[in-house]
Amino acid sequence: MKTWNGWKWTALVVALAMVGLCAGRTEAVAAVYGPLAALNIDVTISASVAVQVDNAASSTYTAAGWSQTNRVLASASTATVTNVSGGLSEQWWLATDATSINTAGNSQTWSLVVSTNIADVSGQAFALQAVFVSSAATQCPAIGDSTWSSATTAPALSVTPAQYTTARFADSQYNATVGGISAPETVSNNTVWAYNSATGNGRRGLCWRFMGPTSAITPDTQNVQIIVTAVQGS
Repeated sequence: MKTWNGWKWTALVVALAMVGLCAGRTEAVAAVYGPLAALNIDVTISASVAVQVDNAASSTYTAAGWSQTNRVLASASTATVTNVSGGLSEQWWLATDATSINTAGNSQTWSLVVSTNIADVSGQAFALQAVFVSSAATQCPAIGDSTWSSATTAPALSVTPAQYTTARFADSQYNATVGGISAPETVSNNTVWAYNSATGNGRRGLCWRFMGPTSAITPDTQNVQIIVTAVQGS
């Protein structure tokens, strides 16, 4: 499951002075050109940060069955993550939960291990990785792809949100000339622009790799989450 949460911000007000931004500057202009007046225009932004996965606040992906001989699973196709703010640039942060969710409502769950190495995942535990790819990409890196071996490109997810940057969570091998890129649009502050259907900006494909326990004590389905948090760009 991929879910999201966003931080709501109040409307941004920008004051634009036609001939000056302070009394001293206005007086200086007046000294040269004579008396003048200024019109201040307050521009309010009718948008707030928001992000969706597969065009919804929450989306579920059913993974192939876990087993002792099939402990590592990876997404075969992308989920779609979109900046649906309506006009604001956003920073995205990725995290996961400390435990899995037992969908049967029972108490047996798996505990998070922050690692990219299957050897570190034992007992009732799991580890999770994720990367963004171009929205034009339809396939994800295979289980054994070198992407998952990179602690920079695909670091293990933890309960502490980590920011999506040009280096972190961005798989550059899936860049596309048309349909968006894998990295944030603005490099200087790692922001994702509002979605534009003509350019593909503001939309990414999301891929994941899951590593499961050495043995499960219940056949109950376990749900693990990739949490995408949208924050107003700085």
